[in-house]
Amino acid sequence: MKTKEISFHGKKFSIAYTEDYPQHPSWWMFEDEATVRNSLWNVTDNDCVFDVGSACGSYALPALACGASKVYAWSPQDQSGLSTSGQKSNGIADKDYLSHSLKLNGWSDRCDIYPTGIYDQKGWLDTVTQQFSMDKPNSPDSILVDTLDNWYTSIFLDSHRPKSFGRYWLKIDVEGAEVHVLAGAKRLISELRPNILVENHLFKDGNIEQKVRDHVGTFGSYREVSTTQYHSVSHSLYTFVNY
Repeated sequence: MKTKEISFHGKKFSIAYTEDYPQHPSWWMFEDEATVRNSLWNVTDNDCVFDVGSACGSYALPALACGASKVYAWSPQDQSGLSTSGQKSNGIADKDYLSHSLKLNGWSDRCDIYPTGIYDQKGWLDTVTQQFSMDKPNSPDSILVDTLDNWYTSIFLDSHRPKSFGRYWLKIDVEGAEVHVLAGAKRLISELRPNILVENHLFKDGNIEQKVRDHVGTFGSYREVSTTQYHSVSHSLYTFVNY
């Protein structure tokens, strides 16, 4: 791994990356979607972030640089040596790049990494076909998944939650399983009312924006701040409104 310094909202930090494969996301994901992060990712001091689909940390690390007290990052990787984006990783998992970047900045105690995925039930999910199975299939593209609510009730509420945070943020980038993640996070969302930033994978489902919009609507007083097209995906930000 190599290291370099980058900045976000005027805050400098270091990332671990590789140049072994020009298409590996460990470096370009911090340049990709930069306009989205600059305009929508306004994490500040004492905030708490749930980063579902963190990969190498292109949202987690900027959040920490801007003062987030805690980030919980889910960064699953298949067993074939490919990153979650399908690019060669030279046998290094996305979560390992994130872990190394955290060490470079002295942030390891502020970010917990989970090598599993999030869905609407516990089991196995094929990240290419989006097929779910209760039993582990014979596929290198399958990852172990569970619901965010199961984690919230068994881990976060039990031992990980500090006395107070500023705001909560839920970022979802899960290659087509957006609605499933939301469906499995009903309790967390209803109790914490996080800002919700969703990457809508339009190239997998042309109707995913509306499906996400409809599902967020089931959580009550959420307002759609914006939905912005970005190449073959779009990004939607929702915030809870107190009337």
